[in-house]
Amino acid sequence: MGARAMRIRVRLCDTLPLHYESLIYLPMEFFKPHDDQAKQNHCDQSLERLNERGGIGADEAIAILSGEPYKPIKPNEAMHTLAALFNNWVIAEPFRRKQR
Repeated sequence: MGARAMRIRVRLCDTLPLHYESLIYLPMEFFKPHDDQAKQNHCDQSLERLNERGGIGADEAIAILSGEPYKPIKPNEAMHTLAALFNNWVIAEPFRRKQR
């Protein structure tokens, strides 16, 4: 059985070094429709495999969810953008349920 949550590595401040990263967990269901983009951006690694290897950065998550190639984004901007994408997904959940 696959993971229920995707590990996202985040830095809350642009000036902190990488070893000050934290993890947040977002539902794997949020990412599943974008598995093909994850494979394109990460040398054919699935979302499950990326999760097994420790997760992805917030900027990597944004690229996957946006259907775009990876490009670095400042940590603060990445967190705000990822939060907005997730909020939009949560708001749309009742409409997705009606379509099932």
